[in-house]
Amino acid sequence: MKKRYRRVYITQYSLLVLTLVVVVGLVLAGLVILEHLSYEDHFAISWAAGRAWLLEGEDPYGAIIGDEAYTALFKASFNARLPETHSFKDPIFNLFFFLPFSLLPFKLSRAVWFAVSVITMGLIGYFSLKLAGWKVTLLEKVLIIGLFILSFVGVESIISGHLTPLIVLLILAGLDALIHGRDTLAGFLFSLTFGALTTSALIVLFVLIWSISRRRWAVLKAYFAGLGFLWAISLLLIPSWPSGWFRANLPLIESWDWIQTPLMDLSLVLPGIAQPMSLALHAIFAVILLTVLFTTLNKTGLVFTWNTLAILVLAYLFHIESSVFSLYLVFPAFFMVLRFWSDRWRVVGRVLSWVILIGLAAGTWLYARPDFSLNMSQRFPILIAGLPLLILAGMVTVRWWAIRIPRLPYEQA
Repeated sequence: MKKRYRRVYITQYSLLVLTLVVVVGLVLAGLVILEHLSYEDHFAISWAAGRAWLLEGEDPYGAIIGDEAYTALFKASFNARLPETHSFKDPIFNLFFFLPFSLLPFKLSRAVWFAVSVITMGLIGYFSLKLAGWKVTLLEKVLIIGLFILSFVGVESIISGHLTPLIVLLILAGLDALIHGRDTLAGFLFSLTFGALTTSALIVLFVLIWSISRRRWAVLKAYFAGLGFLWAISLLLIPSWPSGWFRANLPLIESWDWIQTPLMDLSLVLPGIAQPMSLALHAIFAVILLTVLFTTLNKTGLVFTWNTLAILVLAYLFHIESSVFSLYLVFPAFFMVLRFWSDRWRVVGRVLSWVILIGLAAGTWLYARPDFSLNMSQRFPILIAGLPLLILAGMVTVRWWAIRIPRLPYEQA
């Protein structure tokens, strides 16, 4: 007789209690950590902009936002400083993510956002493993995600409260939904990234073009419907926000010095030929990007997955504001490389993969200053540009295994 049910070792109520305990623990940990570590806070400006609009009816792009953010940090006794830009400059869509937190006192809301950031990082690790198709045990998955979170890149992103990791999570979740045929969900998730086009533009454009080639019209319908909804709500709530956003970003339009892609960072390694080297690198990788894009059209399955993860790395290399916050775009490809090394080289591949994982997590802390300050005052080309290029080279080494050679029956487990 076939069993219709299986034994459940943890009840739903126990799981709920455990979840609440973990979240509360993260909030309390956030209160302690934020008071003792030196860092650059990217949350305070958005919190102050949302609070000024919701509770005081002020313009979220107003000049007082920076002063209110500074006052909030000072009263909370956090060991933090504001970014160089002391005003809210994002499209209003990004402010929507912070509005629930703006209703809370700053100290509590900052600690809650710390907990949200930890969970976001964990989910980025989960979806990266899932997109790479790396089937590991539960213990190995927990260890990999733990190393991912505890690396310098992970800790800095959590402490700083930057929005970019959440945008990356939406992108990865959207790609996972797309691969599994949940087109409406995928389109909606991609629409939520519209406020961060510097991070999502190339990826969303790729998805829309591919969807047209495959006649996956539900993706386009959901994306533009979600976009239309966001625009309608934003203009109903704050009709003047486009002019305020334009006014706040006018200095950026007058000077293009803020544009700095990872490839531009890499070219600075040789200052004497930095400009021609930058042009050459962008031209070479633009050709590679277009080649991968056009060879993906009308493709599905393994080819689509490999090409998509490669495009995530290439999109990062063209990110016009290079930083460690968007570096998570390359981790699905990184995990795919380690997956096939582990599968094909067996024990040697697994040992090598774990050495790389541990070495990367520990090695990134070399970029922290001796006092463990998380204020990154300089760029690190090896991390920002060198790592993605190494991952891209690794993707080339596993391409044959990833899209050509079928796995044998005894390798399916």
